[in-house]
Amino acid sequence: MIDMPVPGKDLGGFLTIETLLVLAVDIDPEQPFTAHRAGSILWSDQVKVHLEGSAGLLPTAPVSFVEAGLPPGAAWYVSMDGGDWSQAAMGSLLILLNTDNSAVRRALGSDGGETAPLMWDTLGIDIVTDLVGRALDDEAFDEDSDDTDRDGDLTMAGLVRSLARTYLALPTESPGDTMRRLRDERKADPSRFRAQVQKGVGFPREVSL
Repeated sequence: MIDMPVPGKDLGGFLTIETLLVLAVDIDPEQPFTAHRAGSILWSDQVKVHLEGSAGLLPTAPVSFVEAGLPPGAAWYVSMDGGDWSQAAMGSLLILLNTDNSAVRRALGSDGGETAPLMWDTLGIDIVTDLVGRALDDEAFDEDSDDTDRDGDLTMAGLVRSLARTYLALPTESPGDTMRRLRDERKADPSRFRAQVQKGVGFPREVSL
C-alpha cells in the first residue's frame, strides 16, 4: 500500500489517481514490437473520485424572480457583486434559485424529484462557464494574483482559478497558464469552451432513478 499525503488546499471537486507500470531500464527485446525503452508505459489505470459529494458548496438563496425583477421563467441567476476580483468570494457571489419555477421548487423539496440531479449538474455547468467566462472577458483579471485576501479568505480570482484548476486544467499546467490558454481558446470557439466545461465536470453524470 502507498500512503501519500496531499494538501487539501490543492484539491477540489475531483481527485484523479493514475497508476502506471513503466519500464525502468532499456532492455534488449527478444520479440519485435515489444516495449524496450526506459519509460515505456506497460500498463495504466485511472480512478476518479468526487471529493465533495453532489451538493453545491457555493452560497445559494431561493427567491421569487418576479419580485426580484429577474426573468420570471428562468431557473437561476449567478449574482456577482461588482468586478473586483480581489474581494472575498463568499461575500461577492450568490446563486439565486427561482422559486417561481415549478421544477426548481420540486428540486428544492425534501425528495428533490427525479430531475433534481440533472438540474443541479446543469447549474454546475452554468456556474463554471459563467464565472470563468467573466474572468476571461475582463482585462482587469490577473491570472497570477494571490488567491486569498488580507484576511485569508478566498478571493473571487482565487475561486475562478480553483474552478479552472479543478475542471479545465491540463496536467502540469499552472492556474495562470490555464487561464491564458482558455482565453485564447474561448475567443476562437466559445462553443468548444462550453464543451470543455461539460467534459471537465463530467456532465451529465449517471443517476440511478
